[in-house]
Amino acid sequence: MNKRPEAINSIIGEATTVKGEIAARGPLHLNGEIFGNVRAEGEVYVGERGTVNGNIFGGKVVVSGRVAGNILAQQGLEIAKGGRVEGEIVTDKLLIEAGASYLGKVNICNPEEATLEPPAETSPSYV
Repeated sequence: MNKRPEAINSIIGEATTVKGEIAARGPLHLNGEIFGNVRAEGEVYVGERGTVNGNIFGGKVVVSGRVAGNILAQQGLEIAKGGRVEGEIVTDKLLIEAGASYLGKVNICNPEEATLEPPAETSPSYV
């Protein structure tokens, strides 16, 4: 999964909270707190201080922060040391580093043929 990263076009900073869906046409770096789904045509990076309470749909997804929701990663998912994911994963490649945390179900397959059902409405795990 060591491919040269794309230039990041959109950044949500640490001091930012977003409530609602985010759609990006390119790579996206999330350092803030997101309550809603994230859709990106490029790579999605959840920074060490980033929190996503919702589903992520993207190319390659890298999680160094926290995600409470499902992830559909079309070009691989990496959960970095200190990263935490709780939810269903659909991807073609998965890397979980030592020191990362994952709780949920994993589907390794062609993500273009898979679907993710949104989780039942629950209160966010990370606040």
